[in-house]
Amino acid sequence: MKSAFARSFMVLSIVALSAACGGASSDGNVGSQDTPVNNPNTPAVTTQVSSLSKLPDLSSMLDSTSSASISRSLIRSAVSGTSNTPAIQDMSGSNADAIFWNGMLAGINATPSTVVLTDQQTINNFFRESAQCYMAQGVGFSMQNIESSGTSLCYMKRAPAVIPADAVTPATAADAVMSQEANTKVIKINATNMPGRNRPGGNSQTIFIKIFGSSSTEGSAGFAADLWFCSSGAAGQAENIRYNSTSKIMTDTSVNGEKGGIYQNIFSASLLAQSDGSFTFDPDQARSSDMFSSNQGDFKASIHVLGDQLTNKSYNSNTFNGVPQSNKNYSKSQISTSVSASGRKNVFFYQGGVANTFGSGDSSNTFSTGTEWQTDHYVPVTSGTYYDAVSAFSFDTDAFYSSLAEDTTLTASLSNYDCSTTPDIELNMDMGTTAMAPVVSACEQHWQNMNFCNSDAVQNAMNAVFTAQNQMQQQHQPHP
Repeated sequence: MKSAFARSFMVLSIVALSAACGGASSDGNVGSQDTPVNNPNTPAVTTQVSSLSKLPDLSSMLDSTSSASISRSLIRSAVSGTSNTPAIQDMSGSNADAIFWNGMLAGINATPSTVVLTDQQTINNFFRESAQCYMAQGVGFSMQNIESSGTSLCYMKRAPAVIPADAVTPATAADAVMSQEANTKVIKINATNMPGRNRPGGNSQTIFIKIFGSSSTEGSAGFAADLWFCSSGAAGQAENIRYNSTSKIMTDTSVNGEKGGIYQNIFSASLLAQSDGSFTFDPDQARSSDMFSSNQGDFKASIHVLGDQLTNKSYNSNTFNGVPQSNKNYSKSQISTSVSASGRKNVFFYQGGVANTFGSGDSSNTFSTGTEWQTDHYVPVTSGTYYDAVSAFSFDTDAFYSSLAEDTTLTASLSNYDCSTTPDIELNMDMGTTAMAPVVSACEQHWQNMNFCNSDAVQNAMNAVFTAQNQMQQQHQPHP
C-alpha cells in the first residue's frame, strides 16, 4: 500500500501555464523560459537589486491576490457565504468529505452503504465532487512544492543578520555578506543542526553561494547568484537566481537530486521596487512556476497566477497496488489571500472549473465540471465562465500533456558545481540557536500535508465507485 503522500500523485488535480523548461544559459547552469508580458501601466522599477536579501520569497507568489481586490464582477450570484470559505491550508482528510462531497464519502463507506451506486448519474456526481477537491489540493500541493524550492533563498537572505560576528571570516558587515559588488565573490556556509532534513550528511551541509559581480557578464544584466549544496563532496542540489534590471523579470531555477529522485522547478515573475530598497512581486504581472518530480511516480505541474485568477496544469503517472495509473488535469480558479491574526498567510478559492482524464489499468474517466462555494460546501455547476473554459479544453492539443519527463540538461548541470571551491567569505551557521529561531520559523514549510483528497476514506469510496461502474458496464454488454 502506498503512503498518502505517494497517493497524492495518483489523482492530483491541478493545472497552470504551460511554460516549458528551456536550454542552458550562458553559464551552462540555468534553464530559460518565456517571460511575462510587462504591463505598460505599471510604474517602471528604477532601483537595482543590490543584495540577495532584497528579493521576495517564492512563497509570496500569491500575495497580490488580496480579498479587497477580488474581481467581484466574475463571482456568480450563486456563490455565497464567502466569509466562511475555509483556507486551503485548513483543508484535511478529516473535513474534506463535508467540504467537497457534502457527506457522500461517509455514505458510500458505511456498512451497509447508504449511497446506491446503481446509476451513472450518482457515479458522475462522485467524480465531479472529487474534481472539486483535487482542484483545491492541486493549488495546495503546487504551493507546497514552490515553497520548498524557495526555502534556500528564504534562509540565505535572512541568516547573515542573525549570525554572530565571530562566525564570519573574514569579518564582514551583515548587510554586505550577500550584496553584489563589482567583482564576483563566493560565500561558503557550514550549516549545522538543520531542521527537518533527511539527506546524506544528516543535519549538516555545506552550501556555496556565488554572487556575480556587476562587472561580470551575468551580473551586468542585473543581479545574479548561484547556490549549490554539497554532501559527501558532491553537489546534490542547486539553485540559480537571475534578475534582469531591464525586463524587471526574476527567475529562480532549482534542481534537487538528493532524495531518491529528481525535483526541478522554474519560477518566473516581474518585480516591483519598494521604498526601502526591497522588492515584491508585481501584482499587475503574471507569476508562473513549472515543476517536475520523479520522487514517487513521475509528476509535472505548471501554475500561473495573474491578479486573482489562477490556472494550473498537471500530469502524473504512478502505480497503486500494482495497477498503473495516470492523471491529466487542467483547472482555472478564483483565489484570494489574507493574513490571519497569527500572521499566517491564508489562501482561499471561491469558484473554478476543472477538466480531468484519469486512467487506472484498463479503466478511464474523462469529464469536466465547474465548482463554486455555496453556504458551507463546494457545489458542482454546469454553467458559467469557468465551466465554459474547462469544457472547451482539449488535452490532445496542449503540448504540456504530450510528454512526462525531466529536463535532463538541468539535471546534468549539477556536475558543473565544485564543492572544493575556495570561498571569499566563510560562515558558520548553527541553525539550532535561539537567534536563528525566527529565521527557521519564517522559512520552514507552512504548506504541508496537501494531500487531503487522498485519504483512506477517499480511496475506499473510489474503489467502490469503480467496482460499481465496471459491474454496470458488464451488465450492459451484449451476451454472446
